[in-house]
Amino acid sequence: MKSCPRDNGVTRTLVPGSLEVYTLQGYGAIQIGQHTFARAGEPGSEVAQFVHLWKREGDTWKLARVLSFDHRPSPQQK
Repeated sequence: MKSCPRDNGVTRTLVPGSLEVYTLQGYGAIQIGQHTFARAGEPGSEVAQFVHLWKREGDTWKLARVLSFDHRPSPQQK
């Protein structure tokens, strides 16, 4: 299993205008969007799609699953 990228100095930044959120009745919500990954001091090195599945338990939201896929060089890296 891969380690979390942030443990290696990588940050994720949401691509403006890419976030979509949908409710899942009886469960929670799903977030879909794009983010860029970058190491400290470097421009975004890649862009990827993501899906976050959120579960609502009472008044608390818990992140149940995270998918990050379709990783490719960001436009500024091409």
